[in-house]
Amino acid sequence: MRVIVFCKSLNFCNLQLKSTQNHYCHYFNIKYSMSTTQRKLVVYFVPVLVILFLFSPDKFAKSFWDGLCIWSINVLPVLLPFGFLSTLWTSSINTSKFSFTQKLFGINCDKIFISSLICGYPVGAQQIVENCTDKYQAERMFSFCSTSSPIFIIGTVGARFLQNTTAAVIVALSQIIGCIINGLVYKRIIQTSNKLLINNLPQSTKQQNIFDTLLNCILSVLSVGAIIALFVMLSEMISSIFPSNITTSTPFGFILGLLETTNGIMLVSRSATLLPATVLTSTLLSFGGLSVFIQSLSYVAKLKVNVARLLVMKITQCAFTTIISFILCLIIL
Repeated sequence: MRVIVFCKSLNFCNLQLKSTQNHYCHYFNIKYSMSTTQRKLVVYFVPVLVILFLFSPDKFAKSFWDGLCIWSINVLPVLLPFGFLSTLWTSSINTSKFSFTQKLFGINCDKIFISSLICGYPVGAQQIVENCTDKYQAERMFSFCSTSSPIFIIGTVGARFLQNTTAAVIVALSQIIGCIINGLVYKRIIQTSNKLLINNLPQSTKQQNIFDTLLNCILSVLSVGAIIALFVMLSEMISSIFPSNITTSTPFGFILGLLETTNGIMLVSRSATLLPATVLTSTLLSFGGLSVFIQSLSYVAKLKVNVARLLVMKITQCAFTTIISFILCLIIL
């Protein structure tokens, strides 16, 4: 009897290990879709970073640790519990005949849209890949299912960085309105079938137990932490080239925010007054930074999507969000 129970336990652990391995491989599948130009950039750029790191290893190792601290203090406590609970909630909702995303954007993806709004980056890209097999539909959904979480904005950006609840509400509203407008614009630009291919997926893909849901959330949050830490270290490397009077300025903080959003928002909120800090924060969050964009690509690359088109979508979303945030600031703030 004990032998049978032990064998079953080994089999369960093996299945979970295989699931975890497949999930990790899924994060890094972007390397197989690199173009020749991207590979050349990596070949020439990475050695420069290695040389910079060797000049001051203690300093840049500390910056990597600082990135992990930013993630563990400002992102992890908000993203993991609410991400897990919201994913569990949306996966338990039965599919309804009425679809508000069908009415708005011409494609039935209510659960993906709700998950992306509640959980933020990179859950939208992850949900798109798990529920869609057509690259044009994936591109359509990326135009409105890629945004920052209002929970993260209110709980972290508003409370810790901007330290103003009204400003945080403005940022959150501008993110939601901006992604909706962006989706409406690309509804007319990208013509696809209106029917979502979610019904053609295997049953095991559509239904996951609590352990799988928690594991997926943990891996997503861990990947966010790793990318934040890496890009904070990269930002520190770039900052080391310039004098301190430049690195403490708002424009420089904004530029660094285009690489890694959390660190950029922290720098902008320290150097700018409330109104420009709120607008610039909205801009950075809507774009997500290069770190988030690369992370999203690591999910959707397997669908062979047009990377340039996705980048243009993020730029237009960023433009809409910035305009809306500025108008709301003039009215409310």
